[in-house]
Amino acid sequence: MNPSKTADHRFIHDGKSTLKRRICTEGTRVEILKEITEWANDSAVGSPSVFWLTGQAGAGKTTIAYTIAKRFGGGQPTALGASFFCSRQYRETRNLQRIVPTIAFQLARQCEPYRIALFGVDTSDAVDSHNVGEQIQKFLLIPWMTQARRHGLPTYLVVVDALDEIEDVDRSSFLKELLESVEKDNITGLKFLVTSRPDRDIAKLCKSFPPGAVCQLQKVPPEQAKQDVKTYLIAELTDLNGRPELDKLNDKSAGLFIYAATVVKIMTKSELDMDEQLLLLRRLLSSTSSSLSSIDQLYQQIMRDAFEDLDDDLLPNRLRILYTFLCSADRISATVASSLVDTKVGIASKMLDRLHAVLYVEEGRVYWYHASFPDFIFNRERSNFRMDDKEFTFSCDAAAQHSFLTRACFRIMNSKDTGLRFNVGDIKSSYLLDSEHAEELRENVDKNISPALRYACMHWTDHVSLSPPSKDSPIYDMVTDFLQLRVLFWIEAMHLLGSSGECPHLLYNARNWVSKVLTMFLHLKFSLMIFTSYRMAATVSQRIFKQWLILHHTSLVPQPPTRPHTCISRHWQRGNQRRVFRKPGRMNSLGFPCINTREESSLCL
Repeated sequence: MNPSKTADHRFIHDGKSTLKRRICTEGTRVEILKEITEWANDSAVGSPSVFWLTGQAGAGKTTIAYTIAKRFGGGQPTALGASFFCSRQYRETRNLQRIVPTIAFQLARQCEPYRIALFGVDTSDAVDSHNVGEQIQKFLLIPWMTQARRHGLPTYLVVVDALDEIEDVDRSSFLKELLESVEKDNITGLKFLVTSRPDRDIAKLCKSFPPGAVCQLQKVPPEQAKQDVKTYLIAELTDLNGRPELDKLNDKSAGLFIYAATVVKIMTKSELDMDEQLLLLRRLLSSTSSSLSSIDQLYQQIMRDAFEDLDDDLLPNRLRILYTFLCSADRISATVASSLVDTKVGIASKMLDRLHAVLYVEEGRVYWYHASFPDFIFNRERSNFRMDDKEFTFSCDAAAQHSFLTRACFRIMNSKDTGLRFNVGDIKSSYLLDSEHAEELRENVDKNISPALRYACMHWTDHVSLSPPSKDSPIYDMVTDFLQLRVLFWIEAMHLLGSSGECPHLLYNARNWVSKVLTMFLHLKFSLMIFTSYRMAATVSQRIFKQWLILHHTSLVPQPPTRPHTCISRHWQRGNQRRVFRKPGRMNSLGFPCINTREESSLCL
């Protein structure tokens, strides 16, 4: 089903939780948590199946959702069946198509009757070949209702947080399809808690909700919101309890938890005594612009303090590093960022220290605390400002940055010394299966495929697809040259990285970008190159590919061996007859024939 492990609220990487989530501070959000808890535990027929929690950025939606997910992990009449915490920080957690398969996978682990029903469903192409409505019906509601009618299943809670962070422009379709399916099929036994920022389309859908099924944080009484923030501040800044500065900070926060939390990070980063904390807090509270939101004022001050002392010649490079962290397709280290920007890693590390209030490092990778910070940087009106009679320009042109990162990926992959090359795994013999020299191969891969090269291989098409489409762009020539030869080395590297299954999707991204700038004839020619590469990635088995690569690494456009008298061709044809088959008449979501592969048998070439 290809579920997302990262989207699970319990996700732990190498023994640590990489995303800084926490439960609500004791004594805060009491009424809201009570309301959601009572709704989730209400198994009556008339109780709404879907609850929508909405609020502006930084209002604390994810913290509430995380608290509910932890609470229903045990000790409640309703059990937590699944969770999907959307986040722009990972590719898989911002992909709309991954939500339902992940929910189905987690729910199957919790509920045995549902798991049995799911066994009879073909889930091999759950992500690629179905839209969200089909996913909800085929993998979730039909198997669930089939077993619910037979066994009277208990009630399970499903939490989907931050739906607004899905990159698909049609992200509201999940809730739309869910609502329509639940209403049409009269679903029982499943409760869905969905959180998002205010969304016009979702708001229209929710007009039909009963009053108890929608909670708008922006409509929480201001005094209640301020009291919750004050409780949080007292718990985090104990020494300042009772000081007038703390009351001013609470007023400035205006019920917005992200403002209070960011100030806390600034003040607790270093070991400051109370007098130093008070001086710092007074300076942070000194901004009095009435035209800006409190969080914009705070982010502007953070950016000014971080970069104000830099020479004009140094500032663009530092900002390029910041933009790279914010635009990278996956979370990256300072080392990878410095390779992409082509600068020293120490410079990237120093930049991170300056922005410790909004960025943090976990397991060597850089994350942002809250999505409101990238939103601020990508908005020209918010991040270009005047302060203390000086102009500051910090905004990021996302399309231009993705174009820069595309060129950086190709620079890294095309490097003569450290880029892609023939036999990048230093395999001594093509007769060996990877499993027959796994440890040596793993060492060779770690030595020859650097973290920066790994990132470039995995994500070059992510940046291509988000770059401005233009035939005059150097990216067009880079992609064309890449597909003529180096694509062979790329597929080999992806195979060694255990990600060869990603190749068709990545090639599809490249084809989509090129289709926007080419004439029909050139587009067809380019698509043929893509399709040839796709077939090679999808159908050629491990040992055959090694032989193929040896014979054809100088080809302009890779083609399978066709001369019937050659030993390799005979095995390629015979191997494909045995291991590869197409589903007649079926095309996958990429527009290519559906192809399945079976495990390779031993062949001696």
